[in-house]
Amino acid sequence: MSTYLMTIDDLTWGYDDSPSLVFDHFNFHLDQGEFVVLSGKSGAGKSSLIKMILWEVSLPLKSIYHMWEDIARYRYDEMQAYRRNVGVVFQDYRLLDRLTVKDNITYPLRIAELDEEVIAHKYEKVVDLLHLQKYVDTPAKLLSGGHKQKVAIARALVTHPEFIMADEPTGNLDREDTKHIADVLLDLHATGVTILLVTHDLHLIEYMKLKQDIRVVTL
Repeated sequence: MSTYLMTIDDLTWGYDDSPSLVFDHFNFHLDQGEFVVLSGKSGAGKSSLIKMILWEVSLPLKSIYHMWEDIARYRYDEMQAYRRNVGVVFQDYRLLDRLTVKDNITYPLRIAELDEEVIAHKYEKVVDLLHLQKYVDTPAKLLSGGHKQKVAIARALVTHPEFIMADEPTGNLDREDTKHIADVLLDLHATGVTILLVTHDLHLIEYMKLKQDIRVVTL
């Protein structure tokens, strides 16, 4: 039986105010346990695809499936549950600058109103995994770009999502921090985390391909 988490079937779509299609019969799948890179130049549709996977734009029917269910048919509560199963890491981090590292990481767990003991267990697990112990009481605004991105990854991972989608996560980082975040993502994948990385950085892709077997899909 297929273990596809996400399937895109013959997607043909464009914005209402544009005569051009963003996707013309596009097909894609993300398998459980995979590390997949979506690559392409600016304007190729990478950001649009992220919005579609997160149901942030209107979707055509029979095009994007989660575990073989058409997400365009989801009710509001089903969509919210689906979104909670996708951990998203953004290029601009989207941390709450005045909060500490600990409070940023636990924020989605508190929004979900989980028990304090459960929150503590999940939090400690990702902090240990990403070696953030030294920074847990530091306000996010005082962190370097590389450490902000590690915190963003920890926040995405703490809910134990079905997969992590990283949208240009190294776009604001220097070369050393870029390699470090790449290594973090590769290490996470080695533990069984499914990752969808969206990037236009060909040097980053080559660096990762040298270290691990990943699938690259070009838009």
